[in-house]
Amino acid sequence: MRLILSAPALLYTLIMTLRNRLYDWGILSHAVLPVPVICVGNITVGGTGKTPMVIWICRYLQSQGRKVAIVSRGYKGTSTGDNDETKLLRQALPHVAMVVDSDRVAAARQAIDKYQADVIVMDDGLQHRRLARDLDLVMIDATCPFGYGWVLPRGLLRESLTGLKRASLLALSRCDIAEPDQVDRVSRQAARLEKDLVKCQHQPCQLKRVRGENAELDSLKGRKVAVFCGLGNPQAFEKTVTALGAEVVARRFKNDHETYDPKVVDELIGMLKDTPAEYILTTEKDWVKLRRFESELQNLNLYILSVEMVISHGQDKLEERLNDLCRRYPANTSR
Repeated sequence: MRLILSAPALLYTLIMTLRNRLYDWGILSHAVLPVPVICVGNITVGGTGKTPMVIWICRYLQSQGRKVAIVSRGYKGTSTGDNDETKLLRQALPHVAMVVDSDRVAAARQAIDKYQADVIVMDDGLQHRRLARDLDLVMIDATCPFGYGWVLPRGLLRESLTGLKRASLLALSRCDIAEPDQVDRVSRQAARLEKDLVKCQHQPCQLKRVRGENAELDSLKGRKVAVFCGLGNPQAFEKTVTALGAEVVARRFKNDHETYDPKVVDELIGMLKDTPAEYILTTEKDWVKLRRFESELQNLNLYILSVEMVISHGQDKLEERLNDLCRRYPANTSR
């Protein structure tokens, strides 16, 4: 199967390489905005921790007195344009404007004109070359850093690894649950590319019950649990749960961005009925889609495990880059 997929993978590589060259040579033009643009993207498909990093950056910029707006294409969104990630961002950042549009140049201009944003954070935009950016932060999942070394469809790379050269700095997520040699491998790659490296982890911070009392994280130790999620990297969520001392006895993984219909309620009920699990654990990203079934789920031992991005190494480098942008582009002024 890998051999069969090699041909379309090579064709895809050729197309992406040509496209990038056209931008690099100036044949395809960039749209330049009067405010700084920060891009948080990745070079592989699947979850790498972009959403927690966007939240971290926005909160930091807000603490510096900046008026931040997020632009997103809303991949696989609803009729309103929102998808599970944009809903989660709105929930976590109620005072940050968000514009969802497949045309992110138009979205960014709307954020400036309508919301008076003086910093734009573009979510998932490494391959979106049309909008010029001042800082490209590329997220890499330490548990599967380079997509098995091949681009789609044979591997998980969105483009060849030469795309990392466009990065301003690299951010390695899930360092706490990755194998040490994987972390070392990415660190060496960053050194060869002469890129600063930020190391992060997804730290559990709260265990919220859908209905009833919240629980302490320590209460999971020794408990038999089921995990339910639809993420780009569901195995990483399971590793986070087991790191808290729980025993995962059942799991149900959905596709990333999958829409949940009423049948999902029966699935969750069945996980508790048919297994020795005492609790079901899900993510905040999944809860934004499950919330409409809250009344049907209220009698289940369903808990939402909240996590936050914690930077364990290189936070000073990231803050220095953000502070430099703030100095170069004072609030509410043009370039």
